[in-house]
Amino acid sequence: MTAAEALTQATEHHRSGRLAEAETLYRQALELEPQNADALHLLGVISQQTGRPQLAEQFIRQAIALTPERVDFHCNLARLLLALNRVTEAGVEAQTARKLDPNSFDALLLFGCAALQLGESKHAAASFEKALSVNPESGEAHFYLGRAHMATGDFAGAIEQLTIAAKSLPKLPVLHNSLAIALASVSRFHEAAAAAENAIALEPSSAHYANRGVALAGACRWNEAIESFPVRWRSSPSNPRH
Repeated sequence: MTAAEALTQATEHHRSGRLAEAETLYRQALELEPQNADALHLLGVISQQTGRPQLAEQFIRQAIALTPERVDFHCNLARLLLALNRVTEAGVEAQTARKLDPNSFDALLLFGCAALQLGESKHAAASFEKALSVNPESGEAHFYLGRAHMATGDFAGAIEQLTIAAKSLPKLPVLHNSLAIALASVSRFHEAAAAAENAIALEPSSAHYANRGVALAGACRWNEAIESFPVRWRSSPSNPRH
């Protein structure tokens, strides 16, 4: 079997979720061609998927050293670094990918995510907007653009983007929670409470209950609001129930 044949079979296994079989064949391809950048890169991807981030970074960096012009290599390294909370480094890799291909949706989205986490909300919004010009149907890009608008205090813009995102990402709790916060920020309290309810239905966390409580209080639905706050808050001397 040639390295090319091993890679073809490996990618088929990979796409089908047979990760162990895929990794075996990627390694076989690498034994046949030690400088095969695709094998190195895909070994990195599969290492990340199987909870070995340090090995993943090692393989992907080796692939980039061999073929630094590959946008997908830089994007996957940026994605890995974001997952490791190495946000500045992730931004550098995403920016490199953007320079290689200014219209790469993944590069634009990843750069925006890094910029948003670094507090560079306007740069993040611009990158998400460019990503949407490439793929207008991306719920993920609408979601992150909504978050960027929230960070800049543009709650009307945030509500617009998050509402669009909710149509394609209806089961994302953080999206509904973000929408609840944005709606409450412009005193649309009944709608905010409904958005928080959606978040709670998907993930009954104390943060979502608390945001529902804030929205209900803003709507003067006091008894419901009190019941929504976490018990430790309701019983605190600084937050008397009566």
